[in-house]
Amino acid sequence: MSAENEQFFSLVTAILLFGLAVTIFTVFFRNPYRNFQSKPVFSNQSSQNVSITSLSLFYSGVFLICFALFSAVLFWLKVKRKRSSDRYLLALTSLRQASLLALFVICLLIFQSWRILVWWDALLLALALLLIEFYFFLK
Repeated sequence: MSAENEQFFSLVTAILLFGLAVTIFTVFFRNPYRNFQSKPVFSNQSSQNVSITSLSLFYSGVFLICFALFSAVLFWLKVKRKRSSDRYLLALTSLRQASLLALFVICLLIFQSWRILVWWDALLLALALLLIEFYFFLK
């Protein structure tokens, strides 16, 4: 493994560990669905209010975990497929595609938490992110 690959994977490992730490902290030490006396954040929750800080910490941690895993896998696949290409460009495209995939996962989780996730919503979201990827591909 070359020095560039080791540097990339060490950065991705650091991001993964930070995301795991944030997610574990949020799950074990914060309760995002605790009762409050103020008005509910979402309209379909009458008895419970949601702590925006806890939910954003949780979704940020899951985003970082997904981002790190997707970027490592995509970079590894691109390096295996294109052995003589520029590693810097492969890393940039892997990071961009990993961020879009992680955003897709987070949006699906948010839709599910709002109880509005159906297959055509996921399909429309996937098509929207695919159009963004085509924009960067053709640019």
